[in-house]
Amino acid sequence: MRRLLILTVGKTHTGKSTFARTLAEQLPNSLIIDQDHHAAFLNTHYPELVPSRGMNDVKHALTQFISSIATERTDAHLIVCNANLSRVNRLCLLNEQYPPTVFHRIIVFFDVSDATALNRIKQSDRRSVVIRGELTYETLIQKQVVEPPEADEADQLYVIRESNDVNSVIQQIKQRQSVE
Repeated sequence: MRRLLILTVGKTHTGKSTFARTLAEQLPNSLIIDQDHHAAFLNTHYPELVPSRGMNDVKHALTQFISSIATERTDAHLIVCNANLSRVNRLCLLNEQYPPTVFHRIIVFFDVSDATALNRIKQSDRRSVVIRGELTYETLIQKQVVEPPEADEADQLYVIRESNDVNSVIQQIKQRQSVE
């Protein structure tokens, strides 16, 4: 039986973490790997290792290490909750970290408008400990560029444009789990 790998794609405050938590509650034997947790840990405990700009290699290495352990030492379905904005990075991640022989790979793309995300930022009480330097969530969302995923990147692709889409996508993923 192949395990499920659910990879979230989208800008900040588009619903990726909320989706991951909701899915994990309904998908037995699942594990969330949330890169925001890794960023918060590093920014809180090891700020000297976090570069002020450029690639955050330590965060990515930590996520890769945790993913490897989860893949090798558990039989859990994995919900990888990262922004995954670049097609090249997604394909590298999917082909090297989560092979199709082990996982049925699903991408969930959060195609939410910037206006909606900015409104969520205003209403959010999420701490900015996951952001590097002097950035705010408002400036981060303006800087983020998403290369929308294409169907050939994974075994399945779902798109969430509004909150009403979440339950339908979760139900389809649960159905897929029962087939695998």
